[in-house]
Amino acid sequence: MSALVPRWEWRGFGDELRAVESIFGRESSKQVVESDEVYVLSVRGTDGVKVRDELMDVKHLLEVNDDGLEQWVPVMKTGFPVSATDVGSVLRALRVDAQSSRLARAAYTLPEFLDDVVGPHPDLLAVEVHKRRERYTVGGCMAEVSEISTGHGSTHTVAIESEDAKRVIQTVRDVGLASRPNVSLVRGLKAMVGFGVERFAVVDVGTNSVKFHIGERGADGGWRTVLDRAKSTRLGDGLQETGQLNPEPIERTVAAIAEMAEEARQHRVAQSHDVGQPQWSFLCARPRHGRVPSCPDIRTSDVGEGARREGAADSQSGHCAEPSRRARLPRR
Repeated sequence: MSALVPRWEWRGFGDELRAVESIFGRESSKQVVESDEVYVLSVRGTDGVKVRDELMDVKHLLEVNDDGLEQWVPVMKTGFPVSATDVGSVLRALRVDAQSSRLARAAYTLPEFLDDVVGPHPDLLAVEVHKRRERYTVGGCMAEVSEISTGHGSTHTVAIESEDAKRVIQTVRDVGLASRPNVSLVRGLKAMVGFGVERFAVVDVGTNSVKFHIGERGADGGWRTVLDRAKSTRLGDGLQETGQLNPEPIERTVAAIAEMAEEARQHRVAQSHDVGQPQWSFLCARPRHGRVPSCPDIRTSDVGEGARREGAADSQSGHCAEPSRRARLPRR
């Protein structure tokens, strides 16, 4: 491999970025290149691992600067068959324990690497990618507009890179892309194929209804709504007359929260949180036998004092959960 030269990179994704071609087009296009590649994605890894032209190609993310630019350096480019030692280095780049992958061969052909090493591992995914890249020189930087196609769809991406970070960020600003996030090719591919995404749930307990929202954060940092609904439980029924939450509305509300918590689990939610008005936060937790006990006489005027008290027994005892400004849901 030639001398390893770290380069700063900015990259954005989205079909709307095709319009950038009109900006890059002011410069003469250096060349158009098409290639078929295989990217190996990892749930925890950030380094780029791909196979192109029968070569194992690995790039390591060195750092991210204050402008959000990423500095990458090539650390491997070797032909197949690849030695077990090099495969171990690839797995470490992917943040996978090489020992757990049981490297039984002295060397691996490409099919053997994909079938024996990548395929069986739950944290790895091989993705076939076709690229059509139009390369330019813009602001003294290497730049390209690419169409990327996978079995999960296609999109466009724009990349600007140079050894000089200041030159890269200035060019990004000059072409009007500074407001967009910098998304590496690895993260962008994860988002395209839905690999390594995380889901989060929020339950909002109100006077009349319990609202439930599940959002999915992709590897590119963007959010997508998975589910958004509400259930009327009328938790505040009778509050004006008695000054306290009444057993039946509490039971309805707790049942709705339990149902939503189970639905969140089925959607493989990573974390669940709940929010709500402080005066309703003294919901009794549902005990395991399913009965919702009567709550202690907590009035809205006592909320300030109650929120500071140490809580009583936990939900398994059948008593109210610790007073809090938030009714609690289990983290998943």
